[in-house]
Amino acid sequence: MNYRLSIITINYNNAEGLKKTLQSVISQSCNDFEYIVIDGNSNDGSKEVISQYSKNITHFVSEKDSGIYNAMNKGIKIATGEYLLFLNSGDELENEKVIEKSLPSLAFFDLISGNIIYSTDGIPKTLFAPPNEVNLAYFLHSFLPHPSTFIKKELFQNIGLYNENLKVISDWEFFLKAVVIHQAKYNHLDEVISNFDNSGISSNPGSENLIKKEKAQVYQNLFPNLKNEIKMIEFASSKRMVEIQHIQTHHPFLWKLLKGFLNILNIFSSQKEVKLFHKINRKFSY
Repeated sequence: MNYRLSIITINYNNAEGLKKTLQSVISQSCNDFEYIVIDGNSNDGSKEVISQYSKNITHFVSEKDSGIYNAMNKGIKIATGEYLLFLNSGDELENEKVIEKSLPSLAFFDLISGNIIYSTDGIPKTLFAPPNEVNLAYFLHSFLPHPSTFIKKELFQNIGLYNENLKVISDWEFFLKAVVIHQAKYNHLDEVISNFDNSGISSNPGSENLIKKEKAQVYQNLFPNLKNEIKMIEFASSKRMVEIQHIQTHHPFLWKLLKGFLNILNIFSSQKEVKLFHKINRKFSY
């Protein structure tokens, strides 16, 4: 049977988080999807949890892997869906109607990115909504939320699987390559898709240096001749994000107005930054 959607959950020694994720998936009002669980040979009771919900899981693998992206790549190879959604153990679909509402939107685009709620210790903290348009300048200071982005499987066939040499930002690199180099068709879906468990490796403050190191490696590999331009845009973008965060915190009413009528990510763009981005576009050959 061919499915429009495959949901992939990876897990390693997170039995409680896995149970939470499984329950959010199997409680969907629409079950027209396949569900794949990739476990890294856990020894904390995760296998027993999977066995408990086995009738709701289409494919299940439990074996040692070399990291989170190796596990995700296993899921990609198994998946038969036209689109893939990665919901790792501990993450949840926002409510039981998410898949029912999302399935009609899975057409015409390569990446459909919805909104996401970031939670800490089970307490919702922050709502993140991707912009309506994304480009190189956007990825220099931000990202697409992996657990709320539907990815056309064909992209992995054209671009390649997740880079397993990267430990924490391989999904960011994949989205960057998809949008900037392969000009994937992107769409923002203004619905909350998932609730993200903010305790993973990429959210750990101790991973900050590793993230910077891996991003520098990606820039060097993909844009070796644009080092200075990228640094300047990164700096300008980071200053802009500080200003945006200040408005969010201290002027919430103004933030609502701005968010409703403007592309918030471009509000503070300087002419210098715009010129730099156009320079990059001219120099970079697609």
